[in-house]
Amino acid sequence: MASLPPSSKSPEEVVQESKYERLTRKFRQEPLVPVGLVATCAALFGASVAIRKGNQNSANKYFRWRIYAQGFTVVAMVAGSVFYGEARAEEKQKKQEAERLKSQQARERWLADLDAYEEERKAQIARREARKQARQAREQQS
Repeated sequence: MASLPPSSKSPEEVVQESKYERLTRKFRQEPLVPVGLVATCAALFGASVAIRKGNQNSANKYFRWRIYAQGFTVVAMVAGSVFYGEARAEEKQKKQEAERLKSQQARERWLADLDAYEEERKAQIARREARKQARQAREQQS
């Protein structure tokens, strides 16, 4: 479909999702992934503190926790993909259908705008023609 003129786009079509909105939406979609990310960061921070203090046993323990936290994060991502995959496919299909309807409505508005413009143009031509004929009639009378 050809691009539509700006007048045919509704305000909802122009608004886009901000980075913060996208982040919160993703966190709501898979809530365990941020937990895994925080756990991984906490383990890395603990390991860096232990290394600075020179405590090798504690550092190794934190590194093991980091591996477990990363594993948890990967499992959470895979499980979320499997568990929510079907729901996301349905949601994507609904979104595509809604976008198709919006696009169709925008096209209809655009065509209505073109029809209105064409009618206005025809009326303007008819008025010019009527003035021209009136002027010619006056000239013939004089």
